[in-house]
Amino acid sequence: MTGWPMTNSLRTYLLSTLLALLVASAAEAQTRSDTGRHQPPPPPPEESDTEPEETGRSGWVVGALAGVQGGSDLFQVKVLDGTVLPWETIAGTGFHSSRFSTSLDTNLGMGLFVARDFGHHWRIRADFGWSKMDVAAEALQGQSGAVFLYDRFMVVTGGIGVEAALTKGRSHPFVSGQLALVKLSPDAKLELKQTQLGARLGLGWVQAVGDTWSARAEARLVRTGFTIGDFQPTDSLPGDTEYEMTVEDRLYLFEIFLGLEIEL
Repeated sequence: MTGWPMTNSLRTYLLSTLLALLVASAAEAQTRSDTGRHQPPPPPPEESDTEPEETGRSGWVVGALAGVQGGSDLFQVKVLDGTVLPWETIAGTGFHSSRFSTSLDTNLGMGLFVARDFGHHWRIRADFGWSKMDVAAEALQGQSGAVFLYDRFMVVTGGIGVEAALTKGRSHPFVSGQLALVKLSPDAKLELKQTQLGARLGLGWVQAVGDTWSARAEARLVRTGFTIGDFQPTDSLPGDTEYEMTVEDRLYLFEIFLGLEIEL
C-alpha cells in the first residue's frame, strides 16, 4: 500500500509532460503551415513623386502625331479710293479687287515628340512638327467675295515644356504647356520668311492599348508673333492710287492631333 501514492504521482507527472509536448508540437506545426491568413498584409510600397515607377523601363517615351493644323489672319489690304487693282499670287494668275485679307488655311500636320516621366503625374516633353499650309486670300469681287490661293508656307514648330497627368494610371487626361518656336517659310513672298518665339498650351487624353503602347488625342493652341518686314503686296500702283495694309502682330496656330506613343 505504500507504493500507490508514488505510482500515482509519477503517472500524473508523465501525463502532464506528454500533454505539454503535444501542445508544443501542435503550435510548432501550426507555425510551419501558416498560410499568412492570420498575419497582417505587408504595407504597400511608398510612392515617389520624383522617380518613375519600378517597372523595368527607362521612363522615356517617344511618339508620333498626325492631324489638322490651321492658323489665324495675317494681314488685310484696302485701296483707299476703292479702285480695283490686280494682285499677284503664287499661282501666277492673280486676282482683281479693291480689298482682300489673308489667313493660314487648315491643312495636314505631322509631329514627333520625346518625353521623360518623373513620378506618376509629370513628364518633360519636347516636340517637333511641320505642315505645308496654304495662305488664302479672301477678296471682294463685286458685291460678293471669292477665295484665292495667295501663297504657301512651310510651318515648322518646335517646343519644350511639361505635361501633367490629371489622374493616376496609364489611361488619363492631361494638360501641357511649352515654350514654342515657329518658323514660317513662304514659297513666293520671301519677305514674309521669319522665326518667332511663342507659347503652346494643350489638353488631351492618353489611352493605354498594350503593355507599352498608348494612343493619344490632343488639341493645342500656339500663340506667337508675326511681322511683314519690308513686304509690299504689289510693286507698282497706277497714278496716285494708295492703299493701306493692316498687319496682325500675333499669329495663332490651332492643332488637333491623334498619335501613338511607346514606353522604352
